[in-house]
Amino acid sequence: MKTRVYIDGYNLYYGVLKNSPFKWLDPIKLAKLCCQIAAPKHILRQINGNVEAKYFTAKVLNTSAFEKTAARDQDAYHKALQALYHRPELDIIFGYHTVTPVIRRAFDYWAPKAPHAGCEKTLVWHIEEKQTDVNIAINSLQDAYTDTTEQLHIFVSNDSDLAPLINMLAQLPHIKTGIISPIRDPATRPSGQLIKNADWSTGALSSQILSQAQLPRAIQAGKKIIRKPIEWFGESKLASEVFELLLEGLCKRNSVYKWLEQDPVAANLQGLPNLHRPAIEMLDTKDEAKLVLEHAKAYINYVKAGK
Repeated sequence: MKTRVYIDGYNLYYGVLKNSPFKWLDPIKLAKLCCQIAAPKHILRQINGNVEAKYFTAKVLNTSAFEKTAARDQDAYHKALQALYHRPELDIIFGYHTVTPVIRRAFDYWAPKAPHAGCEKTLVWHIEEKQTDVNIAINSLQDAYTDTTEQLHIFVSNDSDLAPLINMLAQLPHIKTGIISPIRDPATRPSGQLIKNADWSTGALSSQILSQAQLPRAIQAGKKIIRKPIEWFGESKLASEVFELLLEGLCKRNSVYKWLEQDPVAANLQGLPNLHRPAIEMLDTKDEAKLVLEHAKAYINYVKAGK
């Protein structure tokens, strides 16, 4: 049985990755891990190890991004995926964003469920991702109807708009379906409409699963190395401060990464514990990132004193 994976990139991002240290995610590895945990044994016995994935997303618009590095970081992620996986193992399919001014009614913060007929109207920017749902449906149905061999279709999404697609696939005897729900809170339930006719589904995705499904921090792409963006570490502000401090003192990005990725040496700084593993592995928690920052300051002072 061939496994086909359909990933709703933004649903995955906003569901479990935003404000987390797990953005540098390998979605194929995630799908394999979740399948092994959640799929019934009779389906697992039929899987032949042949996996093809399609990742559906839209490019970040610089004009509406909240972070100034968002477009650059997203591009690095896409290039990393494409360097690690080639077609048909992974295909990235783009929709697009629209940004339009619309009139919306403001709601009472203290009574958000109160009738809104009398609420004041206001102008807001409405940012919308287009084509992802229809692209997922078209590709899944095309794969199902042009290939009559047994297949497992795994959907990484919690979007109930895909429920009619799952219901239609359930009528095809050669197709089994699984749902990986991008939710973090165990108290949050997956979309009932979406999982109702699926053959299996996951609950919330734990930090352990997400941690196990990370891409290598550095990926070779021809003569270039694609690295996990500094802004994508758990303590992004501290990580960026460390990077900018080192870049100012060392002048070259390669030199910065050499310091961050080296096996730590005993710095013997008074009042500071030594780093116990490479600095780049310590940028996901506040206490460790603060320690890295202090070591970076001391190192740059040492470098400047020697010049």
